[in-house]
Amino acid sequence: MQFTLISLFALVSVALAVTQQEHNEFIKRQAAVVGNGDVPVNVAAMTDKDGNVVQFDANKVYLDAQARGI
Repeated sequence: MQFTLISLFALVSVALAVTQQEHNEFIKRQAAVVGNGDVPVNVAAMTDKDGNVVQFDANKVYLDAQARGI
């Protein structure tokens, strides 16, 4: 019983230890406003070559192998 309580307390304290900035970065796609790189969750999305989340557009897919001439 004591081990269970200590384990539960440890897990809860770890879950609450994340900063607000880390939390916001983790849920980057949850914004509902399109613009400035934010994509709503109900829209298809992809990452560009810089790692930013953008709306999916088949004409703008970055092909790394093609860019390197492979």
